[in-house]
Amino acid sequence: MNDLANKCRILINIGQVYRAWRKYDEAFNFYQQAKKITEDIGDKLGYGAVLQSMGKYYEELGKYKESINLLEQVRKSYEEMGLQRLLSSVLNMIGLVFQKTGNYGEAYKHYQLSLQIKDNIDDKHGLSLVLNNIGKLERELKDFSKAIYNHKKALEIVTGFEAIHDIAKFSKELALDYKEMNNYKKALEYFEKSLSNYREILVKTPIENQKAFESEFEELYGIIAELNEIMDKSQENIPQSLTDDIRKISQILEQSDIEGLKANFEDFITKIEKDKELVQSFTIDPSINKEILVFVSYVTNDAELFKVKEIAKSLTTYERIKDSLYWEKHTEDNIQKYMSDSLGKCDVVLLFCSPKALLSKPVEDEWTTANTLQKPIIPIFNDPDHIPTLLKPRMGVKYDIFDLQKNIGNIYNLIIKKVDKRLVDLKDLKTDF
Repeated sequence: MNDLANKCRILINIGQVYRAWRKYDEAFNFYQQAKKITEDIGDKLGYGAVLQSMGKYYEELGKYKESINLLEQVRKSYEEMGLQRLLSSVLNMIGLVFQKTGNYGEAYKHYQLSLQIKDNIDDKHGLSLVLNNIGKLERELKDFSKAIYNHKKALEIVTGFEAIHDIAKFSKELALDYKEMNNYKKALEYFEKSLSNYREILVKTPIENQKAFESEFEELYGIIAELNEIMDKSQENIPQSLTDDIRKISQILEQSDIEGLKANFEDFITKIEKDKELVQSFTIDPSINKEILVFVSYVTNDAELFKVKEIAKSLTTYERIKDSLYWEKHTEDNIQKYMSDSLGKCDVVLLFCSPKALLSKPVEDEWTTANTLQKPIIPIFNDPDHIPTLLKPRMGVKYDIFDLQKNIGNIYNLIIKKVDKRLVDLKDLKTDF
């Protein structure tokens, strides 16, 4: 039985690796093997671990109902066995899934239950993780003072442990809190703290092992995207110490051969050095007011979720938008020909990002072709984890499921900003397309 239980845990770990690589079919196969073993040998603890991993699997795929159903089974099992630490962990996970569905009341309730247990058992590190999630929830609700309070409490805990990965992540969350409040000075302060710790992580990690830190690299992509936006929106100067950290990280990534990251960091450094002086000499092309042709990339199953057709139609009511091309309306039979013809003549691409879109070969073909053609790409997303890794630095629109008109307005404004910026005749300026 012990051998089988150990085999089960190995299968779960392999599944988690495949899930981190977004090879979901392979991950699911290993989880199924582990689940069968735990059922056969009556291993309740192992069974709970499998279901918890599968709950995370479904959450990443955007199948929130299936995720919650599995996690609730795990919760009940851990309660019956009196496993408080594990129970608090699964309550935190359930809260996170509810938060992603927009059910903030249930999310907050589960976070509080998890928080209470972690406080009772003196699990300080676990406490910091829940506080961080609560902070993110408060930020989504625009209660920034509470978000900052919880993120600072979380950061204080992990700073005491010298938990460098968590310090980097929680500092980034505080930076986002302040950025949402338009307090760009404080945002830059915490982005600097975050990048300084990420730099230390990379320095301490052997080159051959650096590619395994996928989540850290995605955090770095996100930070560069946020810094780009701050530079576009504010007059704050990027601190020299932050620039130095970015330079060092870029050098480390060059040695690691991490695809895409080094180029994004170098582009940002170039922007820091040139943007302020070049912005004074912008020469706008006479065609700046040209009509814009929009290409819409999405998975058919997401059309209703994102109200794709409504958005495409509404955009055409704006004077600058000539048309919005989406395949369900504009193609007849040959989708490849439609994609080739439409992408070649479009001015900007809207990319609706979801777990299904990440796995879609046609969607991948569309955004990679647009990227090759240097077309501006605007990611539209519920969860930034659903944006393709190479596009994470791009400015995008976080979709508000409660306010369609707000989404349309934000998308239109970003279309104009990106298209007009691309028309600026500055050959030396590396623009975020």
